[in-house]
This record gives sequence, structure tokens and C-alpha cells, in this order.
Amino acid sequence: MLDEADLSAVFATAWEHLKPGGVFLTYLEETKERFEEGRTRVTERSTDEFNLIFVEHASDPNPDDTTYEMTMVYLIRRAGELEVHMDKHKLGVFRLRGAANLLREAGFRVKVMEFKIDGEDGSPMLVGVNPLRATPTSTSRGSRIPRAERRTPRCD
Repeated sequence: MLDEADLSAVFATAWEHLKPGGVFLTYLEETKERFEEGRTRVTERSTDEFNLIFVEHASDPNPDDTTYEMTMVYLIRRAGELEVHMDKHKLGVFRLRGAANLLREAGFRVKVMEFKIDGEDGSPMLVGVNPLRATPTSTSRGSRIPRAERRTPRCD
């Protein structure tokens, strides 16, 4: 998801798949408010069979858009042999309030919580509840469309 249209489409699809009262959870690993240019993290994990060092580096060449670049390097040592792998991805980065508003526009009641794992810094988690009654939603153009009349992209 690289822009707000992508994010809106995901939220609309989640709405379509949930029964009234259903819950949708997602967390924002990065937000515009928390993004640190040039942040590099190193994680190491080992067992008797292997050693893994994972390096991730975040960069935002254009802070005015909704994307940033994440470069990941994996150093894997098994039986004394070292393998090196690299991935580079373009990822979406959004303002927390904007993402929460898009989830609301899809028809959800929204709560923002903190998601923590393994003692790391928390990330904002959006909790969307599909209300028990049918609720109209807005499109990205702002018009109101009843749920029964909305169409969302389907992937086969």
C-alpha cells in the first residue's frame, strides 16, 4: 500500500469481509509522525545450527509523498558458510490520524491502541469494529454510498 487510495481499498475490502460486530486489526509499523530518516536496526538470532544477522535501513527520499524505502540485509551463517541476501522495498507511510480517518470512512468504529512485541517500542494499532447495524460509508470523493451498493476489488 503506497498511497491513501491503496489504504482505502484495503479498508473497504476488510469491511466487505466482516459480519456486523466483526473486528479488523492492523498496525502501522511506521507513521509520518514517528519516521526517523536513516534509522538502522540490527537484530541477531542464533541457534546451534545457524546465526542470523538482520540489518534494516529506512530512508525517505521524498518526505512530501506517502512512501519510503526499506533496505534489508540478511547475513546467514550455517555450518561455517556465510550467505548474504538483500531486499529493497518501497513501502507506504501515513499520518496516524489520516489512516484512522480512512478506516472510519470505510464504515468502521475506530480505536487507536499500542501494539508491542518482544519488548520493542510499540507501534500504533488501529482497531476497526464493523457496527452491528449497516452504516453508510464514504468513498475517496466524499459521496455516501450504502454498504449494499458498494463494490470493492476482488482478487482471485
